[in-house]
Amino acid sequence: MEGTAAAYPWRDGHYTGFSSSDVVTVSGDKVTSVDNPDNVMRLRTGDFGEAEAEVAEVAGEGRYTVEITYKMMDKERVRLAVLAEGGTKFYFKGTMATRPVGCLRWISPEEVEAMVEVGEPMDAPSTHCTLQPERQGRLLWITGAPGLGKSTTAQLLSRDHGFVYYEMDCFFRCRNPYIPPDAPEPSLAQINQKQLVGEGIAERKEMAQKVSKMFMAMIGGKETDEEVFEEVYRELCRDIRRERARVGGDWVVAGVLNTPHARQVVRSELGPEVEMVVLNMAGADQEARVAARHVGDEALVDVMKAIYTACQPAQPGEEQVRGLDLEAGMTPEDVATMVLARPV
Repeated sequence: MEGTAAAYPWRDGHYTGFSSSDVVTVSGDKVTSVDNPDNVMRLRTGDFGEAEAEVAEVAGEGRYTVEITYKMMDKERVRLAVLAEGGTKFYFKGTMATRPVGCLRWISPEEVEAMVEVGEPMDAPSTHCTLQPERQGRLLWITGAPGLGKSTTAQLLSRDHGFVYYEMDCFFRCRNPYIPPDAPEPSLAQINQKQLVGEGIAERKEMAQKVSKMFMAMIGGKETDEEVFEEVYRELCRDIRRERARVGGDWVVAGVLNTPHARQVVRSELGPEVEMVVLNMAGADQEARVAARHVGDEALVDVMKAIYTACQPAQPGEEQVRGLDLEAGMTPEDVATMVLARPV
């Protein structure tokens, strides 16, 4: 039997903090995503041991008092938190180098509405790039497994060579896809991008939920429906075509295209001008990179390892596709130079 809200030391309502613009709802011992109510986390109060020093310092409390459980890849995962400030804030160990301590904080209904109001138009998100629609330049797409430097390379091309950097993951998260050239950890910067609003956003969110479930099934070794992936890739490419026509200039897209079929779909949508670069690296080196980026988050590292396994390198005969084999000692600038090089 589920307890009532009064039985718990935290306040019911809306919270934010897993990212800058995501909202979750706490009701009793359940935490659900506003956009994905099927994704349920559970809260349990108790004494779960001494908190890490950095968490205790920020929270002002030295013991973990909340256990947050959730499922990922069919495994139950656990995150511990310190409940503070009258049950309105959960502090926990961050898993990013740029975010050592995370905080899930209660927000009022007015704050929830304000977060929606500061969203950006889906059909014209802001960009730091100069609009030059009359110049339709080069179109690069950097793909490969997590941790190989797709986003870092794209950001370097943006900052040092004037490319427009479009982050594919932002499309699925319904956020502004234009990552700033000075954002730290560009692959993680999407959590701070503003939400998109306007006509068609509900349909995109529904599509994103569907493909997310299919993607988790794929990396879990379960049967998937390729038509779902194809539909989403085509819709993604339509957004890229529309935005490229609006913004102009040289473009680089960062995002996983894990199979030759996915790359063929993109090629059929974006035409002969798209140049796809597939980054490859030895599995142990990739795992080390991911583990360093997501310190202590075993669940996320497991997901990244599964995606690595699901990513297929460039195959002989793939048109407009070239593979780049990376070594652990290469610098981001080395990789950017290789990506920029025109194929012979």
